[in-house]
Amino acid sequence: MSDVLEPTPTKINSDGLRYKAKPGGSPFTANAMGTTMSCLLCGQHKPRAAGAFKSMFNAKQFVCFDCRPPKLLAGAK
Repeated sequence: MSDVLEPTPTKINSDGLRYKAKPGGSPFTANAMGTTMSCLLCGQHKPRAAGAFKSMFNAKQFVCFDCRPPKLLAGAK
């Protein structure tokens, strides 16, 4: 049960530069731009609906609901 990732194999190109032997691109290409945000506290990318913008450090920052659960309405049990 190892959580250590195996190193990505590399190959030397004919011009002497080393390139990673993995496909290029971003893991966020399937999503439209701005549908996920990075949480200020935990750093994980979450959908915008799974968080809120809080005023921190004189700016609005995205914080996910896992780090700061939304406040319940008064009278809700």
